[in-house]
Amino acid sequence: MARGPSVNTIKNFVKREKSDGEITRRYQVGDDGTSFEVKIQTKLSVSQKAAFIHKVLEGAFTRDGEYAPEYVLPAFRAAVLMVCTNITPIKIKNENGEPDYLDLDAMSELYDALKFGEDKSDGFRELQENMDALCHEAILWKQRKILYSGLDSLSIAAHAVTELAAALKSNVDGVDMKSLSETAAEIANRAEIFNEENILTALDKIHNRVS
Repeated sequence: MARGPSVNTIKNFVKREKSDGEITRRYQVGDDGTSFEVKIQTKLSVSQKAAFIHKVLEGAFTRDGEYAPEYVLPAFRAAVLMVCTNITPIKIKNENGEPDYLDLDAMSELYDALKFGEDKSDGFRELQENMDALCHEAILWKQRKILYSGLDSLSIAAHAVTELAAALKSNVDGVDMKSLSETAAEIANRAEIFNEENILTALDKIHNRVS
């Protein structure tokens, strides 16, 4: 088989055929003719897509891993503005008057004002649809990850409590093993009680039964 084109030849070909992936929109501010220009990317690299998804996930979940669906759309709109345009993010100021964290409401209102949701440009519309689908998949993935992580932790905790009950039985006379086993089974079977406070309460209950 004849040798194919060199890597440099392929790169030069791709560079020549590649579209710039950028469009420009001009928006008028007032009747005095004041306006501003927004550059919009219609194509994103893999790393840019990853950054986009990360921003949406940050808004869609609390630090404790709770899903907050009401923040998904504002977070998505903010990600469009931050990753796909040259617009400076709007932030809420802290008590010292310094920009602190992203103002999702203001960013969502700006998205509407720019009419990005109504934009009919094929490249930009297609990009938003693609990112919406990817973000949806990412949210489902994170929900499953959090669920399975919780179940794994619950299983480990239940196993630890069961081992503790067995150790107490072998070292302390007069322990009611049936009662201890029931407590361990309760932790193993009721996922809804899995949190640090309830686990500690269960352990304290076991301790009180043998002391």
